[in-house]
Amino acid sequence: MRLEEGPSGPGPTTSSTTPASSSRELDQLFLLQAAGLQTGEAMAEWWFRWRAEVQDTYTPESLDDLLRDSLKGIAQALDADGVAVLLADESGELVARAATGIQAELWRPVQIASGTGMAGRVVADRRPLVVDDLSTIEVASATLRDSGIRSLVAVPIPGRDRLIGVLHADSYQLAHFSKRHATLLSLVADRLGAAMEQVRLFESERAARDQAEMVADRMARLQRVTASLSRDLPAEAVAQAVQVELAEDIDGEAVSHLIWLVEGDRMRLISEPGGSQAAPFSEMSVDDPLPGPEVVRSGEALWFETAADIDAFEALDQVKLDAEALAVLPLWVEGQVLGVLAVGYPRPRTFTPQERLFLSLVARQAAESLHRAGVRQARIRTAFANAVLADVSAALGSSLDLPTTLRRALEELVPRMADMASCHVLDELGVPRRLAIAHRDPDTDADVTQAPEDPVHEAQSLLATLEAAGGHPILVAEGADFTEAVAVDDEHVRQLQELGIASAIAVPLQARGQQLGLLGLMRTAGSAPYTTEDLELAAEIGGRASTAIDNALQHERRVAVARALQASLLPPELSEVPGAEVAAVFHPSSAGVDVGGDFYDLFPVEAGRWVLMIGDVSGSGPAAAALTAQVRHGARVAARAGLDPSSVVAAVNATLDETTGSEWFCTMVYVELVPHDDGIDLQVICAGHVAPLLVAGGEVEELECQAPLLGVLPGAQYAARRLRLAPGHALVMVTDGATEARAADHHTSDSFFGEARLQHVVAQSAGQDAQTIVDAVSAAVLSFAGGQLDDDLALVALRAAPAGQKRRQ
Repeated sequence: MRLEEGPSGPGPTTSSTTPASSSRELDQLFLLQAAGLQTGEAMAEWWFRWRAEVQDTYTPESLDDLLRDSLKGIAQALDADGVAVLLADESGELVARAATGIQAELWRPVQIASGTGMAGRVVADRRPLVVDDLSTIEVASATLRDSGIRSLVAVPIPGRDRLIGVLHADSYQLAHFSKRHATLLSLVADRLGAAMEQVRLFESERAARDQAEMVADRMARLQRVTASLSRDLPAEAVAQAVQVELAEDIDGEAVSHLIWLVEGDRMRLISEPGGSQAAPFSEMSVDDPLPGPEVVRSGEALWFETAADIDAFEALDQVKLDAEALAVLPLWVEGQVLGVLAVGYPRPRTFTPQERLFLSLVARQAAESLHRAGVRQARIRTAFANAVLADVSAALGSSLDLPTTLRRALEELVPRMADMASCHVLDELGVPRRLAIAHRDPDTDADVTQAPEDPVHEAQSLLATLEAAGGHPILVAEGADFTEAVAVDDEHVRQLQELGIASAIAVPLQARGQQLGLLGLMRTAGSAPYTTEDLELAAEIGGRASTAIDNALQHERRVAVARALQASLLPPELSEVPGAEVAAVFHPSSAGVDVGGDFYDLFPVEAGRWVLMIGDVSGSGPAAAALTAQVRHGARVAARAGLDPSSVVAAVNATLDETTGSEWFCTMVYVELVPHDDGIDLQVICAGHVAPLLVAGGEVEELECQAPLLGVLPGAQYAARRLRLAPGHALVMVTDGATEARAADHHTSDSFFGEARLQHVVAQSAGQDAQTIVDAVSAAVLSFAGGQLDDDLALVALRAAPAGQKRRQ
């Protein structure tokens, strides 16, 4: 067996041979030379065509086809059974690249470390190698060792500054190759190496050009993203702008993207993947064991280059994702993570530093735009909330009548915040009573407003909701069907389904530690479901409504107390006076919170003698009530003690002077009357009060009987005026609540009811009975004031029985 090394130079060697062998070797020389030229020319032609048509994508297979065509010519020239090319990679390892005459499964797996085996020795020595018997040398490739090849010749493929690889020819015959074969094969290797160097240079140029084009493309896309996101866009439009620029990757590979925004401890999807595929995890907790929440928690991007990387998250291994590679990036702005951007690819992918930088820049642009959108949306929400709160507050402050006030407030909420709203207040027994309800549809609004309360379904559902709320506003239908959450029974379910309620907020109403009721806001299936921002606004509205309801309830209680106390200062009913008609009307002020000082009284003194009084104590409240009681009862005691009218009034004046300060006083008309067949004899004292009106024969005149106020001048004297009311004549007395009643429009020049109007109304009632007279005056004053009295109003009419009317004893 012989092992020969070829010459160090590429030129052929000479030896003494027979003419026949010389002729055969010459033929081989020409064939090899032709094969080498053909290979070089083919490589050059391919390379020039490649450069001329740069739009054609170079693939490793196109070079392999060229090598295989060249190797066929070499095999024919050397009469070899197989020819193969091994190329060196960056580490120096030789990898089989192309072959002819050798089965693919024998040469494709071949990889030889630098310096090992036959090919490694050729690279290390940089010299050709001829092996007559393969069994006598070390063969690194087991595949080659077991292939049946007996001899071979191998030569290095030189490059400009390095060895490109090894070209070797194989034979199933022993000693098939000589040094001359090595020399001739080296000629081919030289041309092959030169051509491949040209290819390598072009590949470098093409790679640099591709890199530059990729950078330019991504810069252009970044500029478009920046331009798109520099405008004022809502969050969904930001997601759409990002989708447009990421819709196709740099190499034409379609991608999908999703954006989640952090809202409290939740993450909400704001972009859809497109197509029929539903987006997984449309809402997540920031604590979920998923890539998105993990990025939010850490603030670091995650890069999944294969499906196996993605499936490493246990929560994802059961979910069918279209992505084989995935990038999840944080949306950082002003030191916080607003959300995440997830970009998916349909095939495994290596994320280069340049691509990671590009996606990070897109994420940064998106984060800044989303931040601006969030700030803008927050301003819009704040403006909306402020407007709603202002309007609701105005409605709540418009009246102390609860049903009216609450209805006005609900009208401000429907449809701005709700399709339907209701307000229930607990009564003294703790049972919810519906005081107001409103619906955005006018017909439905009329139906629900007029519908009677349902004591079973409505009350039970509200009480259950109040208990579930625990004193805090809640989203009733959050994560559950509304009807299942609040329905009491099947009938209640049917009623709720007719209304179409899909989402609701329940706001417990409470003040000073007491449960007052419940405010309900509801939306139908066609409206957006309520959010946490809506819940916060509803809570603020509920707080203001609670204050208004508490104030109104306290007002009602104070009014009730004032009414009861006021009633105690007036006779429960007027006694019948023989030969006389007496009628009285009392209207408290519209505020009605405090007891007023207006009063009247009628009582008998002795047989055939009566006292009629009307008066007005200064101020209001308990002190005024006490003073009123003091005046009334003081006058009763003095009159029943047998004192004449002047002495009675003087006694009252003295008592007030002794027991009250200078800021308290009282006006009063004191009338002692004695009915008889010819009319009524009167003694009238007018202590600083509005002058009584005398109605006689259709004429009305003021009765002059003025005297000092009570409680102001110690020792004042009070003279009584005596007169007789003829049958059918009347005496009409009022407090200043009548003459000083203000018109509904306070800005008119004639804004007070005044004495002239009073006399006119009384004149129109002349000849009528006492009750008709006071009713007419009362109606005229209330109409003039628009039903709103600034002061108490007391009216008393005394009329002598008409002639012919029998006087009852």
